[in-house]
Amino acid sequence: MGSTCAASAEQFISLLSKCKKLKDLSLSREIHTRIALFGLEAHLVIGNYLVQNYAGCRSMQDAQFLFNRLAYADEYAWTSLIHSHVEYGEYNDALHLFHSMEGTLVQPSKYTFVAVLKACAHLKALEIGLCIHLRIVKMGYDIDSYIGNTLLNMYSINNTLLETKKLFELLPKKVAVSWNILIAGYRDFGLTDKALECLNEMQSQNVLPNEVTFLEGLQACCSFRAVSKGRGLHSEAIKLGADEDLSVGTTLVNMYSKFGLPVEAQTVIHHLRTSSVVCWNALITGYVESFSVQEALKCLDQMQHYGVAPNSVTFIYGIKACTVSQDLIGGQILHSEIIVTGFDHLPDVGNSLVDFYAKCGTMLETCDVFDKLPKRSVVSWSSLIRGYVENCVNDDALKCFGKMNSEGLFPDAATYVCVLQACEGLESQNIGRDVHVMIVKVGHEKNLYVSNMLLNMYMKGGHLADGRGIFNSLQYQNLISWNTLITGYVEHGLDSECLLLYEQLRLEGLIPDVTTFIPVLKACGFQKNTLIGQQLHAFIVCMGFESDTFLGNSIVDMYSKCGSLVEAHYVFALLLTQTRVSWNSIITGFSEYGLSEDVLRLAREMNDACFSSDITTYVCIIKACRSLKLIVDGQKYHKEIIVKGLEGHLYVGSALVDMYANCGLPVEAQMVLNGLPGRNVVTWTSLITGYMELGLDLDALECFGRMLADHISPSIITYASILRVYSNLLVLSKGEEVYSRIIKEGLLSSCEGCLGKCENKLPCRQSQAGELEDAEFFVMNSLIDMYCKCGNMLDAHNVFGRMDAVDPVTWNALLIGYARQGNTENVLHIFNEVQETSEYLNEVMFLAVLTVCSHDGLIILGKECFQMMIKEYCFFPTLEHLNCLTDLFSRAGQLEAAVAILESMPYEPDLVTWSTLLGASRIFADVHLGKQSFEWVARLDRGNAAAFIVMSNIYAEADMWEDAERIDSERHMLDVSHY
Repeated sequence: MGSTCAASAEQFISLLSKCKKLKDLSLSREIHTRIALFGLEAHLVIGNYLVQNYAGCRSMQDAQFLFNRLAYADEYAWTSLIHSHVEYGEYNDALHLFHSMEGTLVQPSKYTFVAVLKACAHLKALEIGLCIHLRIVKMGYDIDSYIGNTLLNMYSINNTLLETKKLFELLPKKVAVSWNILIAGYRDFGLTDKALECLNEMQSQNVLPNEVTFLEGLQACCSFRAVSKGRGLHSEAIKLGADEDLSVGTTLVNMYSKFGLPVEAQTVIHHLRTSSVVCWNALITGYVESFSVQEALKCLDQMQHYGVAPNSVTFIYGIKACTVSQDLIGGQILHSEIIVTGFDHLPDVGNSLVDFYAKCGTMLETCDVFDKLPKRSVVSWSSLIRGYVENCVNDDALKCFGKMNSEGLFPDAATYVCVLQACEGLESQNIGRDVHVMIVKVGHEKNLYVSNMLLNMYMKGGHLADGRGIFNSLQYQNLISWNTLITGYVEHGLDSECLLLYEQLRLEGLIPDVTTFIPVLKACGFQKNTLIGQQLHAFIVCMGFESDTFLGNSIVDMYSKCGSLVEAHYVFALLLTQTRVSWNSIITGFSEYGLSEDVLRLAREMNDACFSSDITTYVCIIKACRSLKLIVDGQKYHKEIIVKGLEGHLYVGSALVDMYANCGLPVEAQMVLNGLPGRNVVTWTSLITGYMELGLDLDALECFGRMLADHISPSIITYASILRVYSNLLVLSKGEEVYSRIIKEGLLSSCEGCLGKCENKLPCRQSQAGELEDAEFFVMNSLIDMYCKCGNMLDAHNVFGRMDAVDPVTWNALLIGYARQGNTENVLHIFNEVQETSEYLNEVMFLAVLTVCSHDGLIILGKECFQMMIKEYCFFPTLEHLNCLTDLFSRAGQLEAAVAILESMPYEPDLVTWSTLLGASRIFADVHLGKQSFEWVARLDRGNAAAFIVMSNIYAEADMWEDAERIDSERHMLDVSHY
């Protein structure tokens, strides 16, 4: 009987040994039943084998039951049970069992230690691991490569890189597994560069990599963006056939996608024997993030062709592709597939659909998707609010925010960012301030992103003090904070403060970016600060930003506004990409500095470069045509403007009105003005000024009346033109009424009450032009001119005396006024005072002096004045100057000198010249000169009866009666013909 049991025991042991390899639970249980029938269940070896079999088959309950009944559990039973607990993730049970094992006489094997070290690694139980490490050393297992690698892994997972590295160096043999663990440790700790160095060292020691090596190495390359190294690993994987492994292939696809090389990623997929949804998702993500959205959508079709079913991540990135490309139809098709596959109930998928429809501007569909969400989370509400904000429906965005709060959901930082963006578009900042209070209550003001949006809201709303308060309260001010503050100051005209902030930013050690430079360059342009602008330009070049299109345009604009047009054109020519904005920047710069011919040339070059003119371009072009009086070209461009439908734009229309008015075509100007949908003070003023400059003063007044009837408030420039009109019409009372309205409406910042009396007889101070605005100069000069023309020199002088500053036009008006009254003393006094400054002397002032010298017969002074004008001040004499000089000599009887001037002048003598000589010929009885002068006067003005009378008198006084009667007869015939 005993021999039979022994034979049966050996047979069962053999069967259990085979069954252990098969890991067949049902077979193990059948054998167990037979063992029990034979009464061998308590057999020492069989019992341990049964425990091992049940543990191997993952039947822990059976294994533990039998283990507890064993009279003696051997090392294999203990190890099997510990190992199974580790495999099931029951790490604490594994360690507890090991602790129990240590209380027996059974010595753990290296496999026991391996299992226990794995449990320590998963639990990150470093202290227990250290104790086990000491036990391993005592037992001499530390030289075993299997245990060594397991220890290495335990230390690596516990982030003890120093110990990991020490242990790695002590390994007697460093195999691929050892290197993999060290590489993974470095990568997990964020030391990607060290991981790559480790990989290079492994390759230098000719250790053959395995699939795990490639996985870890490729992930390290991906994190470090080591493109060339990644490609090298890919090549090595191909040589070893590891690229066909699904995990390696997936990692390669992910790496190339993150490198922005989705084409290479797709090549990897095509070489895989089998592909997974993870691979395709990585590829689709790569295409979407590279903005190759059409390729991403093609991948959706291809993956299904390969038999791979999309999951929720696939659909999320597919919808994102449609969102980026604004492909509404493609997104709707995907939406249908999502519904069919049942993924529409997932929150992330629903949120991506809400975002998609919102970005496509279809808020009805957005709301429909939102309403059908099974559960609306904070993310869902934030997506809907963001959709309303992006579609400029800020009121609805704020209503959604209110509903969200009413449902008891607590907004997160992303929600508040969207709500603050909605508050930016509101005229009232009250709602924004309420949201600010809510943010403070929940503590989100500590979130830098939220604080920056608060700062942005206040700066855009013009609440600069509040914005600065937010900025100063930030615990950390990043570059976005500084950029927001700087941009806000520039947008509200505080250019000097902007430049100071930029200096502070640099002192804080922050490195400016493109967004910083754009507003700072704008501030330099407005300040006309070329020096700082050039310094910024040099810094931009050093930082390698000069290739940025937006920044290049800003540099061109800055130089243009500073008047450095050569530099502006140089930068413009070097731009890698010249956009319409670039062309407009350079054209506007030349336009602002009156270089009209260059404006038209650049506009033609812009057209040759296949950029069509827009509103900005046409405004500059029309201004150039106005300046150059190129009315034909202006009309050609006007036709282009009509074809493009831009005639109704206010700026373009105003420029056209101004051009036609200044080119002497007021009817055309009026037609353009009548066609404007919205007429403003600029367009009306252009037309009024045009009429005034053409001498059509009554038309100008009629236009002014229509402007007032149109409920348009006149500007100071409008009033200045009307003052000039009343000056031309010599209607002093109306002019004074206009000036009173200017004062009453507060349009003049200085010189109030200029009609008061001035005690000094003449001005006796140096003038500082440029302290008043041009429009104010125009008003005051027009007022002085009106008083002078009306002969009211006392009031003209009073206005002059109360002005804070004057310009050449002011002096000219006063001098001409005194000259017209023959007030030689005052003319010479003012001329001498201006001459002392050597700043404002001009041709008009010399003309005034020559006029009074002529009237008073001051020949010597007149000649000196004329010589001074030519030799000292290099003014080329006009016909008016020469006529004054002719009159001076003629009145003094020096007719030969007068004729000499006539013969030497570079102009054709006009009616004034010949009339002057004709009058002098009568006074000084020079028949020959009189006859010559009369013939020219008659030729230039046949109906000039006065000339016939003077010539008749010349003949009569010379006793040439027949000739006198002939001239009288001709005059009578002229009168009859005229009648």
